[in-house]
Amino acid sequence: MCLCSNKVYSSKIIAINRFMQKNSLAKEIQDRVRGYMEYLIEQESNKKQDEEEFLALMPENLRNDILLDMNGKLVTENIIFCQNFRLSFLKELAAKLQERSMTPGENIPLVRMICL
Repeated sequence: MCLCSNKVYSSKIIAINRFMQKNSLAKEIQDRVRGYMEYLIEQESNKKQDEEEFLALMPENLRNDILLDMNGKLVTENIIFCQNFRLSFLKELAAKLQERSMTPGENIPLVRMICL
């Protein structure tokens, strides 16, 4: 759904507001819907080539170097990681990290890991 133009955006917002009023949605839910719509518009306006598509174009060794450079900074500059894990593990971790975008109000699922 493209919300780029002001006309499309305005008509969508009017339709959504009518729907929410017609169905007497709670104010909290209405605020979440509006926040999500703002988020969609912001994401669309900042759209760039998807990171995964870009990385898929790269040869594997260059892709690994890119991931290590980007994500390596996150793990090596974190004192908890640096004090508790070897550099070789941190490099492996950096290569496997994946960014996830969450929408406003979305619950972040917690994954429990069992270490044997």
